[in-house]
Parts: sequence; C-alpha cells; structure tokens
Amino acid sequence: MTELYKTIGNFFAFSTFFISWIYCIVSYGFLLGVGLGWLPSLVLAIIATYIWPLFIIAISILFFDREYLKMIILIVFLGKSDENPS
Repeated sequence: MTELYKTIGNFFAFSTFFISWIYCIVSYGFLLGVGLGWLPSLVLAIIATYIWPLFIIAISILFFDREYLKMIILIVFLGKSDENPS
C-alpha cells in the first residue's frame, strides 16, 4: 500500500510541478517564470506528494454530483447508505 501511495504521490508531484511552472511562466513572463518559477513550483510539488488524496477529494467535489458524492462518502467511510432496502 505504501508503494502505491508513493507512486500516485510522485505522479501528482510531477504533474503539479509542471502545471504550476507553466502558470508562473504565463503569469510572470518568460524571464521570471522560467528563471524563478521553478522554486514555488517545487515547493508546491513536494506538498502535493504527501497530500494527493485531498486533491482527489477536491476534484471529486468539483466534477461529481453532490448527492452522488455524499452517497459514496457514506458507503466508503461509514459502510452504509441512505437507501432503505425494500
């Protein structure tokens, strides 16, 4: 399980680094973005390595229906659903 956690964390770290570095280049220009943009991108990527489950939760909240997500959280974390079996 820890190997899978590290693998997914590394994927999120690389993708976060490059996305935030591109954001710095676009926002601050080529000279500052390429020259210094990698520093905050590296810090953000290191943080993303360890808290990637929060990214998945945030993406789920943004893209899934709220009621569907509520049902998933109830089933996964509490082991029950709101539906009454008939």
